[in-house]
Amino acid sequence: MNETVKKHFEYIKLHCSPYKPNGFGDIFDMFFGGSSSLNKGKEHNFVGGMNDTRRTLHESMFHLLYPGLKAQVHFGTGKGGLEKYLSKRFTADFLDEENGIVYEIDGRNHENELQQSKDRMKKYFLIIEHGYKTIRFTNEEVEQMVIARLKELYEEGALDAD
Repeated sequence: MNETVKKHFEYIKLHCSPYKPNGFGDIFDMFFGGSSSLNKGKEHNFVGGMNDTRRTLHESMFHLLYPGLKAQVHFGTGKGGLEKYLSKRFTADFLDEENGIVYEIDGRNHENELQQSKDRMKKYFLIIEHGYKTIRFTNEEVEQMVIARLKELYEEGALDAD
């Protein structure tokens, strides 16, 4: 990866972070792993908890590539859903209603057997109840997609070399 693409990729990662940098403390902590008062009580890389509407770094990066997709779409499983699908609701990372596709961005937590079982149940629910196909991307795949797009922009002369 050339230096210009690398610089823009690092910039995107910084600004897509769940910690939106709004002061020196946040930026300092991101680089040096400290714990400022600005970050106390915040969880890293967690979406969907009570009153938590942040996306993960890689979900934000994916949304930059596909801004027209609906993000964090909730689906209730309805009466009897808890028994049938073992959940009262599912949250899709991204929804493309026009094409009937749900996109899921999977971090390392999706590598364990329990999470994979939950993911399969969610996939079945979405296809059976709504007709939506599920496509999954790993965090690494999202990064490669962003880098590929930056390389295209660089070749088109659209990225500043500064």
